[in-house]
Amino acid sequence: FPMYDMVWDFVKLNGAVRYPGIFQWKPDLRLRDVITEGRLLPTSDLRRAEVIRLSKDYSDREIIPIDLEKLLTDDETQNIVLRPQDQIRVYSTFRQAEKVAVNGEVARPGTYEIQNGERLSDIIRRAGGFTAEAYVYGAVFKRKTVRESELKNLQSFIARMQGQVLQSAAQGAATAVSVEEAGYARAELALNRDLLNNLKVMQEQQEGRVALNMTGNVDEWAGSREDLLLQDGDSIQVPKRAQEVLVLGEIYSPGARVFEPGMTVKDYIERSGGFTRNSEKDQVFVVQANGFAFGADSPKGHI
Repeated sequence: FPMYDMVWDFVKLNGAVRYPGIFQWKPDLRLRDVITEGRLLPTSDLRRAEVIRLSKDYSDREIIPIDLEKLLTDDETQNIVLRPQDQIRVYSTFRQAEKVAVNGEVARPGTYEIQNGERLSDIIRRAGGFTAEAYVYGAVFKRKTVRESELKNLQSFIARMQGQVLQSAAQGAATAVSVEEAGYARAELALNRDLLNNLKVMQEQQEGRVALNMTGNVDEWAGSREDLLLQDGDSIQVPKRAQEVLVLGEIYSPGARVFEPGMTVKDYIERSGGFTRNSEKDQVFVVQANGFAFGADSPKGHI
């Protein structure tokens, strides 16, 4: 027989079957014959399989839905006659386990498999609740989809910035009429490139953190907006109780200061030597341990 006919005359079975592969086509070969040879698995989805068939002019494909449950009960409407190059795809009802990580100050830290509808409060209870040393206010909850969204938005912003930087550099070079102006244009380009490099470094620092306002009593926030439905890849880190406040930026002595109840943002800045000459005094802000942030002049002036 010509080699072309030998290669062409087959059907293919793949998916949730014990023996996937290529089967020799012959006239009057039917779907049940191939399914019987391939042997369904316990996880095979009997509600739907598909036969993917080339169109008559071979330019497109037709999807033929199959009800395996009816096929196995001798329903001949599902036992279609196969054609050369047909592909039979059997789907699976099996789903990979979704997992979340719970670490830090909980009774039983570790990685937990979750089920549909499970919430943050449920997983905290399964982990035995918080320990006496837990600083629940500073718990860090991270989500993969949030990190992916942050990266996508930052990458779009960087791309726009790169276009603006190149356009500005080209305009500066074209309009410079003196050596001094050309020097300014080069200095501006170098500054903008440094900014872009810093933004690219920020991409690696995206965490996907979701700011939450939880307390040590799970019953107080269970079922509230803070009680998120869990997703695969979520993680929560519960730290020990913090004893310090970090003071950073344009102050004379940046670093950690021991937390004292009642102290304000201004008090911590004064204990850090005060503002430097380059500081933007109206741009002071506080990032709380739970991920929320506010300006120093807001009603939340106390740490």
